[in-house]
Amino acid sequence: MSDHRRRRVLFFRPFLTVYSITSVALSLATPATGIAQQLQPLAEFLDHTSAHNPDTREARATAAQRAHEASQAWARLYPTATIQASATANQYLGAVDIPVGQPGTAGATTRHVVITPTDQRDGTLTLAVPLVDVSTWRGISAAAATRDAQDARLRATDLTVQATIARTYYQLLGAAAVGRTARRTLAAAEDNVRFVETRVRAGLTADLDLKRAQAEFERDRQAIEDADYTIITLRRSLEEGAWEL
Repeated sequence: MSDHRRRRVLFFRPFLTVYSITSVALSLATPATGIAQQLQPLAEFLDHTSAHNPDTREARATAAQRAHEASQAWARLYPTATIQASATANQYLGAVDIPVGQPGTAGATTRHVVITPTDQRDGTLTLAVPLVDVSTWRGISAAAATRDAQDARLRATDLTVQATIARTYYQLLGAAAVGRTARRTLAAAEDNVRFVETRVRAGLTADLDLKRAQAEFERDRQAIEDADYTIITLRRSLEEGAWEL
């Protein structure tokens, strides 16, 4: 290749490289760089977590169930009243005549007594008052202990979920800061590529320096893409954990 043709190639190639780097930099300038301004305060996330997180809601429902079971255990010591009623239709009437008075006297009479009526109705009322019921006492103690354990489990679940939300929140802020830093580094790497291209065009440095600058630019661009992916993942986890889907 002649020296004139080689100079033409070195003259046109830097402009193509600058154009491609500029287009990449513009495409990377649009992701969520203002994530800290777009996020709600951490207290709002924690409030929604206590009200809508599935794990917290499940633990709260179980705690309510255990409280009702403890109240139900006390009901076994209350007095109970049982009322029973029955109706019987007999085919034949069962009745006898019973003499009344001294037999053989003028005032002797008989009394008609019905033993089994044709339509019979019976009713019973049973009142039970437990005085000593050791098994029920032990059941009440066990139900109260189960209720208290579930209340403690509810508090532990709420604290665990809130700790997860807070950790994810600050990880998201950290990832956003890394993304902002990576974008500033990318801008510096872009300026460096342009500077090295100018030196190559002037014949002051070799093509190897230009390739090294371009490789550094690509590493910074990859760092931005990794930070953006981390931001998207953490924000989805934060919203899924704090809000009901």
